[in-house]
Amino acid sequence: MTGTGQSAMAEGRKHALIAATLLACAALAAVPLLDIFNRIAYNPNEGWNAFNAALYQFPDKLYPDGNAFTFNNYPPLYFYILGILGNISGDYIFVGRVISLASITLIAFLIHRISILIAGARSGILLIGPGLFFLYNLTAFRGYFALSDPQWLALLFTTWAMYLLLRSDASGRTDYRLEILAAILVVLGLMIKHNILAMPLKSSQIVALR
Repeated sequence: MTGTGQSAMAEGRKHALIAATLLACAALAAVPLLDIFNRIAYNPNEGWNAFNAALYQFPDKLYPDGNAFTFNNYPPLYFYILGILGNISGDYIFVGRVISLASITLIAFLIHRISILIAGARSGILLIGPGLFFLYNLTAFRGYFALSDPQWLALLFTTWAMYLLLRSDASGRTDYRLEILAAILVVLGLMIKHNILAMPLKSSQIVALR
């Protein structure tokens, strides 16, 4: 077989792999996407987050004293975001699910952009990265996919920060504007959920090892 023929076969296999990944994502996403419109909470987290979001206008109730019947050990930013948007829509749980789905989609986009930065070139095969991210969350992590929970929004902010740092490095010189923005995004992410530490720690390592 000629080199041209082998190259064509390799290109065909690559396109088939990309297509199979995207089709698998679409098939597995059908039920979770329909569940977004279910008005019943299918995880205790959703009800707990909706309850706290409804209290965002009352700090003394959002963070009651230690003798109260309920307690809240989460940062406030997510509850403010969910509370404001939930008041507009009238459904805190639905809004939370939409926020999570949008966050997952944007994280996948950022994974693709990070792959391009690392590879140094654009290629269709780099769609496998975000595709595998979706597949993992639609299989092993399916119960958390598009769940009304601060996890996804916090991960979006910290992933965005990582992308900005890598973009600064890829430029060949330190872009302090990108790095300041990355630091702000990390702080916002931690104000949404306090235990999203993996990427902030890795980002700190990138800066420290320069």
